[in-house]
Amino acid sequence: MRGRVKSLLRSAALVTFLAPNVLAASAVLAAEPSRNIETYVLFALTDLEFKGRNADPTRGFISGGNVGVNCIDNFDPLGPVMSLGANGAVVMSNGTQVVTDSGRINDNANVYDLFVNDRWGSTAPTIRHDGPLTFTPPILNVLPPLPVCNPGTTPVFVPTNGTMNLPPGSYGDVRVNDGGTLNLSAGDYQLNDLSCGRRVTIHTVPGVHVTIAETMTFNNESYVGPDCTAQFDLCSVGVGPLEATVAFARKSIIYGRFWVPNGRINLGDATDLHGKFWADRISSDNNVNMEMCGGQPLAIAPTTWSAIKTRIEN
Repeated sequence: MRGRVKSLLRSAALVTFLAPNVLAASAVLAAEPSRNIETYVLFALTDLEFKGRNADPTRGFISGGNVGVNCIDNFDPLGPVMSLGANGAVVMSNGTQVVTDSGRINDNANVYDLFVNDRWGSTAPTIRHDGPLTFTPPILNVLPPLPVCNPGTTPVFVPTNGTMNLPPGSYGDVRVNDGGTLNLSAGDYQLNDLSCGRRVTIHTVPGVHVTIAETMTFNNESYVGPDCTAQFDLCSVGVGPLEATVAFARKSIIYGRFWVPNGRINLGDATDLHGKFWADRISSDNNVNMEMCGGQPLAIAPTTWSAIKTRIEN
C-alpha cells in the first residue's frame, strides 16, 4: 500500500511515541533535510536501491552519513525513486537522515530521521528520532562540477601478481590482472578505462585524483585504499543504460570518494565501502556495509592479500 505521508506534527500516532522535549527538538532540528551533499554517504540524482542484509546480522549497516535521492518523482516510470531494504534489514546510525521524494521503505528499514513525501510499502519502518516528515525536493539545486575527461592513449598493464608504481599523468586503458597491485601517488590521473581482476590492490595516498572516461570495474575480493579522500570521477563515455560505470565485486573493501553524474554505481555484494558514493543511479546486491569518510582505515598492508583475506573471512 502506498500513501502520501504526513508530517510528524500532523501525525498523532507518531506523536504518542515521542516525549514532549524530543518532539520540540525534532520540530526545530529536523524540520528540513540536509542540503549539503558532503553530509551524504550515498547520494543519487535519480534512482537508488540498497537491498540490505539477507541473513548475516553483521551486514546492512550505513554509518556516519545520510542517504538521499535528489530528483522530484514525476512517476515516469511508475515506481518510487528509492528502495531501502527491499531484500532485508538496513540500519542507519544515529544522527543520519534518509531523504527522498518517494521511497519503498518498509519494516526492514531502521532509520534515525526520515524525510519522504510518498512512502510505498505495507509495513512501517522503524524511525528512532524524527519522521516521516515531508520536504520540498530537489535536495540540491546546484550539483558538484561535472568531471572533465581527457585521457591519454598509452595502455597500462599490471600482470598477474605483479606490482606497478604509476606516476600521475594521462593514460589509455589500464588493466590490473588477478593479484596485481597498482600504486598511485598524489596528483592527477586521466585514464580511459580501469578494469581489475580478482584480489587486486589499488593503493592510494592523500592527494590522489583519478578521472576516468569510461568505466571502473573490479572482480571479487579487491581492495582500494587506504586513503578515504582519494577522488575518483567518471564520465561514463560509451556506457549503456543497463551497464554500471563503477562496479564493485563481492567481498571487496573500498576507500574513496566517487562521483559518477552520468552513470550508475553498483555497490556489489558483501562489500565494505568507506567514503562517499554519488552518482546518477546507485544499485546494490545484498550485505553491503557503508561508512562515511573519516573512519580509521583498516590496518591492511596493501600488497599482502593474506591480510585482506583474513579481514574478509573473519
